[in-house]
Amino acid sequence: MAPVNNTCTEVESFQHPSCGHVVQGPCHLKQTVSSDRWEGEAVQTVVEGQSSPFVAMTGALQRHKCTNLVVYQRLCQHETRVPCWQVQAHQVPKCRVSIVVPHVLCGHEVAMQCGDRAFGGYEPWKTPISKTWLQDHSVLDTTQPPVLLPSALKSMSWATCKVSVWFKRQSTCGHSFETKCSEAFKLLGGTDLPKCTSETTVTLPCGHEVTVPCFKSNEPLSPCSEEVHRNCWNYATCGQTVLAICGKPSAQDCCSKMTTWSCSKGHEAQVAQCMEGIPEDCPWCSMDAVDSELATTRRLLATPGLTVADICTVPPALTSVLQGHELKKALLKPYLQPKLDLLLEYKAWVDNRSLWKQPLFQPRTEWYFTVEKKENPTHKKHKAAPHKPLESFEPKVLVKTETMQGVSLLEWTAKNMQHLLTRKNPPVVLAGVGFTVRVVAGVPTMNPKGQANWIQSKKRDGFDSVQMTSHSAESTVFWHPYAIMATHKTTLTSAHMDQLMSLERTMRPVRLIERRRPGSSSSTSKASVGALLDSTALEGSQHLAGLRFPAQWDGESLVSTGTSASIQLELTKNLRFVPGKHDEGSPFAGVNYARTLKKSATELVEVDLLLCLELLHLPGNDEMAPKAALEAYMDAIEEQATATAHPLLFVALFRTTNDPTYIKHFAKFYGHAVGKWLTPREKQFVPGHEGQSTVPPSIGKSNDPTILQQWQDFASKERVKSDAMDELLDLIGIRKVKKFAIQLFQSARAFKKLSSKARKANQMSFNYCFVGNAGTGKTTVARLIAKILLDSGVRTKDIFVETNAQELKDKGADEFRKQAAAAMGGVLFIDEAYDLDPKGDFKGKPIVSELLTLADNKRDQLTIILAGYEDDMQEKLFSFNQGLKSRFEHVTFEDFDQVELQTIWESQIDARGWTAPPDLGVIVSKRLALGANVKGFGNARSVRKEVELATKHAMSKESFDGDAMHLAMDDVMGEHPLFNPKLKRVLDEIEAKIGWQSIKTSVREFIQLCEKNYQRQLAGQSPLPVMLNRLFLGNPGTGKTTCATLYGKLLKELRFLSNGEVLMKSASDFMGQYVGESQTKTVALLELARGKVLVIDEAYNLDDKLWGKQVLDVLVEKVQNTGTDDIAVLLLGYEKPMLSMLRDQNPGLARRFPREHAFVFEDYSPIELLEIFH
Repeated sequence: MAPVNNTCTEVESFQHPSCGHVVQGPCHLKQTVSSDRWEGEAVQTVVEGQSSPFVAMTGALQRHKCTNLVVYQRLCQHETRVPCWQVQAHQVPKCRVSIVVPHVLCGHEVAMQCGDRAFGGYEPWKTPISKTWLQDHSVLDTTQPPVLLPSALKSMSWATCKVSVWFKRQSTCGHSFETKCSEAFKLLGGTDLPKCTSETTVTLPCGHEVTVPCFKSNEPLSPCSEEVHRNCWNYATCGQTVLAICGKPSAQDCCSKMTTWSCSKGHEAQVAQCMEGIPEDCPWCSMDAVDSELATTRRLLATPGLTVADICTVPPALTSVLQGHELKKALLKPYLQPKLDLLLEYKAWVDNRSLWKQPLFQPRTEWYFTVEKKENPTHKKHKAAPHKPLESFEPKVLVKTETMQGVSLLEWTAKNMQHLLTRKNPPVVLAGVGFTVRVVAGVPTMNPKGQANWIQSKKRDGFDSVQMTSHSAESTVFWHPYAIMATHKTTLTSAHMDQLMSLERTMRPVRLIERRRPGSSSSTSKASVGALLDSTALEGSQHLAGLRFPAQWDGESLVSTGTSASIQLELTKNLRFVPGKHDEGSPFAGVNYARTLKKSATELVEVDLLLCLELLHLPGNDEMAPKAALEAYMDAIEEQATATAHPLLFVALFRTTNDPTYIKHFAKFYGHAVGKWLTPREKQFVPGHEGQSTVPPSIGKSNDPTILQQWQDFASKERVKSDAMDELLDLIGIRKVKKFAIQLFQSARAFKKLSSKARKANQMSFNYCFVGNAGTGKTTVARLIAKILLDSGVRTKDIFVETNAQELKDKGADEFRKQAAAAMGGVLFIDEAYDLDPKGDFKGKPIVSELLTLADNKRDQLTIILAGYEDDMQEKLFSFNQGLKSRFEHVTFEDFDQVELQTIWESQIDARGWTAPPDLGVIVSKRLALGANVKGFGNARSVRKEVELATKHAMSKESFDGDAMHLAMDDVMGEHPLFNPKLKRVLDEIEAKIGWQSIKTSVREFIQLCEKNYQRQLAGQSPLPVMLNRLFLGNPGTGKTTCATLYGKLLKELRFLSNGEVLMKSASDFMGQYVGESQTKTVALLELARGKVLVIDEAYNLDDKLWGKQVLDVLVEKVQNTGTDDIAVLLLGYEKPMLSMLRDQNPGLARRFPREHAFVFEDYSPIELLEIFH
């Protein structure tokens, strides 16, 4: 090449002499090569390993890189297009084609990039090894350890083999466990082996065998838990054997048999002595003592000339103090009559108590005193009357609010004497006696607030007095009828008080009948109440108010801890609602045992709760009996102030009320027991609960035989037939709807049997409002109800006129009247009736007015069925006129649960002639069940969409066989996110974008979540929630619309969207010209965007109180962001006004478009702008 002195820098095109490609460069460089041109065609293909087709250059031409693309044919036979300069500089990137080759370590096939097929030079085996695990899938712990993988290679995609193998403990116990192949070889390399958890059988000293984890087989074992039969502790009396736990002490094993008990005076009774203990006191003897005291009191009242000595004697400790100070006239009869009244009241109260819960009669006549107040010398300066000397315990004088609404008398105790000694002057005391039967013992001084209610409750419980304790006094307060009498009056000297310092107070608590059992002093001594739940969490529930629940529960015990284990075992064995194995036999064994136990176990309050749960578990429609048992249990625990409610009360309340709040309480406080006690349906209400790993692969459509039986019994008795009813009962799920349909038929038949006069006087309405999510069968059921009404005779024609609210508004009230006239004698069905919106849409108001008239005046000729979402029906339709709601009976269509969704999947697969592994139904149903019980969930429609997507994918395969249509895992799951080439191309395109660092991070996190969900579903777990709706926040020109297009492709490849295209709209496209048009436009655009990405640019313009608010409200209602909606909505705009809109508008908007999941588009840096420019 000739030297040129040209230094011109103007850009010119010229042919690069090294390869023949046309490049651009400075003019002076072009002049350099002008005399040395490339001959022939430019280099198009370069073959690796062959001689180079390029001409070697030096200097400026060598540095001037040719960016034209050439085909590079690799030795591995793969081709790629790379810049020409990379080939010349020998800087061609390694081959990125995905291939499958045997792993260098284990021999399993592994996917990797072709350029890594040499495994980075890694040689794991020092000597050749026979890879026997490729045949038997077992790696022995005696295998020689491989060479550790160098740290530099640990991040390679092929570094870990994920094939499952068995790791066999050849050198120890011989058990194997499943693990990933790469983990197995790490264990050979020195990683500590996990404990062997394989089950092994060990023989216990008692002879029973127990299965334990292998690592525990040589450790001390727990006591034997086998069930055995032992003699009841009271076998000599009852002759019964009972269930017991082999390894537990047998002293308290007992039966529930009623046996004869008798007291020393010959009273007899049938008592559960074994279970509740042998009575040590007799209730009849106690009542005999009451009668004896009554007779004595009556005799004294009738005796003339009584003295104090005839009624009571002064105790020795008080003789020296009171002797010679008798009152001249003690009021004997005013004391005896109240005593008689008190005894009669006590007897009447005891007679209303159950026999073995009666307190023992404990009459006490004790000595008391009160201190006379001295006249204050300052009274002389005032006109107030001086204190009158006390001569009796006069209630009119002594009863005060501060004395607990009774007469407060001091007891003769050392504490009271000490207090009196602090006085300057010797106190004058009025002494006497008081009679009590039932005393509240040891009550401290009470706050006046709530005192009156406490006193009334104690009086209702039969108490006649209360022993009070304050910092300075010990007293007894006597309530009406005040059985007290003053007998002496004296002045206490310090010598008297010193003499009385030895007197100790005697507390008088109520005694109940003692029941003696082995191992305890009596059965009345209950197990101490442990820690309680914080009751504030239960406030607001009418059923739980005031109840106390234990903070700890083992998840097994059915009865209180003081009850024999034998009773617990018998309950577990007989009650069918308790999970576990049950003996074959009568299904009513549990009910019978519980009722027997209720008769004998008077202290076992849980029996009614268990009876309620058992009755609910058994087939049948009797709702009254379980509720009655539940009410009896609740009454019992409310009556026993110290009793704690059993945790299963939450479960019983849910099963009788269907309020999921109770299930949530149960799961919150006793989460460890959820798996055992809750049904799969109930577990749906537990936040975050995964449920069972599998469900039965197939179940029948009519999954509630009790409803079928109810219809069959009625149809047989009435000799009626209804194909429509049979078809309805054959539908999947909708249990409440089926019960409603049967009741409708029954009431319609009964109504038809009335005379014409009676029918006229008892007009019935057959108008209904069907509420529930889409896909629950509302329209299907409405058509069947039309035929059922015809079959029952309440309607005369097989007419079903179907319309919707929007159609009615568009055609007007006149057309509505014509449709109603055409439906006379049959059914008029109005879908999405809430869209009539009479308050917000002037077109809907006349339709609703006409609807009101028809529902009332034509109810004997026409059935009107409205359908829609429950909250929308209330807010948009019924709130307009409450009278409208009362004219329609509400029928709730519940969302399908996981089992029902799986059944729908299987029935649709079968109907289309396909076959599929059972696991596919589990995966689909669990994925869909995440959206259940949320407004907008598609139910059967969502299943149909999944079926169509899976079958479409299967038919697109080259291996599809039309004669044997079969679905595989990838038809439902799609390709693994890490190995989907189409998805990879989209991700590569995003990664290649200049800037977008925040977006790339968000996309990677999204892909990681999808990959995790892929693995979770393969493992039988529910996927984690996925948010498809996004905020795109940033300034203009940062690539938001470009990213939206890529986002749509991304969601399509991940199977979230069926189409993946982008529908671009601005906020103004949603604006309506009249009231209600904005909502209509929004609904239409959302429907148009089904399967696509709906982009709303400059979305912050929707932040107003008029049409924009209406648009956002529709978005909140229609777009749930569940991952199964087949639509993604993107709101684009500046960050500040967008976040302001989230704060100020519908609160649901922030949940549909969470800020933490937003794509934030940062401004380009100067360097990034320069890159874009070039």
